[in-house]
Amino acid sequence: MVRVSSREQQFTSDLLQGPTNSICEAQSGIQHSFRMESQTTLLARSCGMDLQSTYGVGFSSNTYSSASTIYTSLKESELRPGNWAIFPGGGGGVGIQGVQLAAAMGLRPVVVDTGEDKKKLALDLGAEEFVDFKESKDSVADVVKICDGIGAHGVFVTAPQSYPSAFGYLGMRASGKVRGACPLTG
Repeated sequence: MVRVSSREQQFTSDLLQGPTNSICEAQSGIQHSFRMESQTTLLARSCGMDLQSTYGVGFSSNTYSSASTIYTSLKESELRPGNWAIFPGGGGGVGIQGVQLAAAMGLRPVVVDTGEDKKKLALDLGAEEFVDFKESKDSVADVVKICDGIGAHGVFVTAPQSYPSAFGYLGMRASGKVRGACPLTG
């Protein structure tokens, strides 16, 4: 049960009465009906996330749309608490939202990206492990090893250039799933 202060109740009430955006069409063609602020805010609050400290002031509809997209991808994957969730490109906007949501859902997020700043951010916001693909000789093998030597239960591609290696992260895991949370690029 999440305890909500009277200030948060008023904030949520104000958001629920705010402008509604009936259709948000992502470049991949996925459509989500959502209320501009309220759906993602309530979702994040229900997962125990503090949006104010995480995202700061001044939300944009893109933030809500991307959070809604990665949340839908996580929920539809039907992964269970304790399952490994890999985020290639997880140090960026959509990926880091996915990492936070996955951690709040009890999944075990692993980020594959590069750079000390992204590593720190990912680990601070819920990733169990970070694999730097520029420093690793074989990032796919490193991820499979982290995931009990079998492979990931789910891979959530948040960077288009990661699609070619996405299936490799599944290793030998039966029923592993690859979900795209970003558009394919030509």
